[in-house]
Amino acid sequence: VQQCLGQLLIVQTASATAVLDGVRQMLLDRFVYDAGASPSTWSGLRLLVPSVEAWWTKVVGCLDNPGLTEGAVHDEKIYSRLGQMLLSVEGDASAAERIFHRVQTFQKRVLPSD
Repeated sequence: VQQCLGQLLIVQTASATAVLDGVRQMLLDRFVYDAGASPSTWSGLRLLVPSVEAWWTKVVGCLDNPGLTEGAVHDEKIYSRLGQMLLSVEGDASAAERIFHRVQTFQKRVLPSD
């Protein structure tokens, strides 16, 4: 994450939106977990957990009304992957439940009511 951020800030003259989009895309590309994920990828995913948590609390959690944007959909996807990983790989149901609750709350904020 630091390397991605550094490249966006130093190499490019990036706006704040471009920086956020770049970090979001890096997390989306690198934090890929599904039920069929190879155990050989788990250590790399574990290294990204603090970055995913920080992204959620420092960026996503600060947005008043993110609206239904592509970025919001990606944020939800990244954090949902974390919950799935915590449940399936770590066997930590209480941590996964906390993540899924946050995702559900976020979805209610972002998605229009039926």
